[in-house]
Amino acid sequence: MTSTGKRGIVNVRVKSRHGEADDGFREAAELKLGRAAKGFDAVDAIEVELDEHKTRRPDQRFRLEVSTAVRGRFIRVVSEADSAESALDDAVDRFSRQLLRLKDRIIDGHRKPADQPGAVEERD
Repeated sequence: MTSTGKRGIVNVRVKSRHGEADDGFREAAELKLGRAAKGFDAVDAIEVELDEHKTRRPDQRFRLEVSTAVRGRFIRVVSEADSAESALDDAVDRFSRQLLRLKDRIIDGHRKPADQPGAVEERD
């Protein structure tokens, strides 16, 4: 599935293990992850893997992994919850925070501190 953002198309692939992901979940994953990645033009494809476990702990029944490669770095988020939708919401929050942190690191890496030669100093 693809989601169109301001800058381009993000391909969101949803896989499921030990269960079936319905179309509503696939559409929600595409919409939310496409929205989270729209401010970062280097994201081309996002993989989502939903795994349903038969466990004694009901708060860890659904495990969701979101992964993507951005500018030579791999971002992977894992979330566990009692429903697939709440696991998706938690994973989207974590994914967007990691993308923002990566974007800040890339931007800060291109800035020169004022004490380095070649940096522009302010004059009064």
